[in-house]
Amino acid sequence: MNLVAVGLVLVSAFLHAFRDFLTKQGGDKQLFIWWYRLVGLVIYFPFLVYFWKGSIPVGGWICIVASALVHILYWYTLGEAYQEGDLSLVYPIARSAPIFVLLWSGLVWQEPMTTGGVTGVLIVVFGAYILQMEGVSWQQLLAPVLAMAHHRVIRMAWLTALSVAVYSLIDDRGVELVHPFVYLYIFQAIGFVAYIPYLMRTRRGGMVAEWRAHRYRIGLAGMIAMAGYLLALYALQIERVGYVTAVRQLSIVFGVVLGSLLLGEPHGRIRLMAALVMFLGTVLIVVFG
Repeated sequence: MNLVAVGLVLVSAFLHAFRDFLTKQGGDKQLFIWWYRLVGLVIYFPFLVYFWKGSIPVGGWICIVASALVHILYWYTLGEAYQEGDLSLVYPIARSAPIFVLLWSGLVWQEPMTTGGVTGVLIVVFGAYILQMEGVSWQQLLAPVLAMAHHRVIRMAWLTALSVAVYSLIDDRGVELVHPFVYLYIFQAIGFVAYIPYLMRTRRGGMVAEWRAHRYRIGLAGMIAMAGYLLALYALQIERVGYVTAVRQLSIVFGVVLGSLLLGEPHGRIRLMAALVMFLGTVLIVVFG
């Protein structure tokens, strides 16, 4: 794999994890995400002007609107998961979308599922199971099952992963019809505006307070959110999509390290081990699935 592409993807993966690290430090996570999306839209507007070449076909608009609607669900579930859940727990689960993409492709689109892909799914599921354990003991064997049933954080994290899988399938088609950055910017703008009524109804009183309390983190998150995606786009111009996507899944490990070391979250060793297992599984899915 091209070394320049590796460097770009590694930085992209770290920025993605760091964005969620900043989100975890916010007050109201829903408002924090909304604010940094606004900052990103303002900062990167010149890129939209630069990359926009010609009109967007009807199929492209359909994908853009569909992706925007799914992203609203993604922002909601991600914010809810981080409101009470640890970064080192929520982030790896939320990044497990490749298992849903592969299962959808195989079961719904009837695409052949390779041995490597199926193995990758099983490994990711195993890693996610370990991730929810507090230690290696007989008492902890059923903990993940009970967590899914009784802990809203875990359910929100898995719903986040599912929403990522859905919009990834939509975006895979959308970027064939529209320039990737133009596509990214417009669906985020539409989703941002469509999210306002919900926030005004449920959190109107806290919008200004969230900005005042966390404006520096919001500004930084807004800058790096789209920057990470731009770096991934440049890497795709150099290297094959499978390799880029696989290496970018290292963000799972980065997320656990940031949560454990910088936020002081518990169970760091077992979560890091689980993250490495999940990374291996997602690489198998992306490369062989």
